[in-house]
Amino acid sequence: MRLAIIGRTEMLYQAALSAVADGHEIVLVATAAVVSPESTVGIADFEKLARRHGALFLKASRFSSEHVAVIRATAPECGVTMNWPTMIGPDIVDCFPRGIINAHGSDLPEFRGNACPNWAILAGKDRIGLTFHFIDPFGLDTGDVVHQSFIRNHDELYIGDVYDWLREAVPRGFCQSLMRLQEPGFKAEKQDETRATRAYPRRADDGRLVFERSAEHLHRLIRASSRPFSGAFCFYEGGDAMRVWRATRIAPPVPIFAVPGQIMHFEGDAPVIACGDGNALRFDEYEMESGNILRRSVRSRLT
Repeated sequence: MRLAIIGRTEMLYQAALSAVADGHEIVLVATAAVVSPESTVGIADFEKLARRHGALFLKASRFSSEHVAVIRATAPECGVTMNWPTMIGPDIVDCFPRGIINAHGSDLPEFRGNACPNWAILAGKDRIGLTFHFIDPFGLDTGDVVHQSFIRNHDELYIGDVYDWLREAVPRGFCQSLMRLQEPGFKAEKQDETRATRAYPRRADDGRLVFERSAEHLHRLIRASSRPFSGAFCFYEGGDAMRVWRATRIAPPVPIFAVPGQIMHFEGDAPVIACGDGNALRFDEYEMESGNILRRSVRSRLT
């Protein structure tokens, strides 16, 4: 098929290469004027992709009515998109006889919106989804589902592991979606609105560890905030900032009496911290932003 590549991230870029390897033709590449902060592929890479395949290149933060004739002139059959920053309107969708397929990192219709794998970890879902669905110009992530895949969520799964999975699953899933689209009698599946939830963007300061919360909640927050994001954080004795990348939940062998955030003891170099529910967290990987060494004192507090 004649394809348009619309969006950002290295996952979409790799999907474009995979689609070409499957025999599809790229006729249009559109990317946003602002690069995703976690992406290793930028505007120049997408421009080179367009040039290499003799495709039209567009750079814009949103599509306007002026783009309609430009897009139609490339005669695309289908679009594939990921991480486009704005809604794609009906006039643009109508340029594609077979529609535009979006890759969304959740088990739609759960977690429509933003930061979806992070929210799925925080919510303790059994699995984290990746959904390929048609763009609905009148709704956010509400279009009919073409294909889905999943990864199991568990205590050792960090957001970086999810992104490692997505780097392989997104290109593969786009190609599977395009294959399904060409099958005789294929029909996309309507989303079950009774399962719908809405997820909103997260900021770096949402990773603040509040030790009055349960060890389970704090562990999920560390897992959901770790690399490639900025990490969960707290402050040693109210001053020195600490970034926490990995941790383990600990159930003390006897009931404890400790202030939430108090360092209970060390296991090797890893401090064990009291949490609000009577359980604890061991910080397996952390760093002091000042470069100082964490003092071995059971009187010390993290806030």
